[in-house]
Amino acid sequence: MENATENHELAGLASLAAEADQAAAGVAAPGDPTAPELVPPGPDYATEAAGMVDMLGAMICGYSPACAPLWGTETKQRMAMSVAPVMEKYGFSFGAMPVELTALVVCGPVLYQSARIIGAQMAEDKVKAAEAQKQAASRNAAGLPAPKAPDDAPAANVHPQVALYA
Repeated sequence: MENATENHELAGLASLAAEADQAAAGVAAPGDPTAPELVPPGPDYATEAAGMVDMLGAMICGYSPACAPLWGTETKQRMAMSVAPVMEKYGFSFGAMPVELTALVVCGPVLYQSARIIGAQMAEDKVKAAEAQKQAASRNAAGLPAPKAPDDAPAANVHPQVALYA
């Protein structure tokens, strides 16, 4: 009886070894010219189109919040469904996009809005400076003394070397 059990176990091991050999036969060695080429899956154009529409919507709504009602979920889905075939036709994907263009798309809107805010602040500062000049000129024309610091103001600290030249 012991012999039959051993034969049964050996037969099971032999079938497992045969399965492993068969699976290994389908795998080619690295650099084997007869090996079948493994083609990586292509881009998921539907997902990429949805991402593109979301990004465009965020850029537009960030620039003009009044546009936000136009960019609802259903509208973005319809837009993505129409953009995906175009992306597939021309083989466009964000993965194949040059990194410089990706950086421009991501950073551009923020930098543009920052430049506009800084420009508005500079224009405001210019108006304030012009106003201050007008007030100073009107005081001088009226013969009013320029405002001065109070007498009890603390003296400014002056470095001993600078005091030599004062």
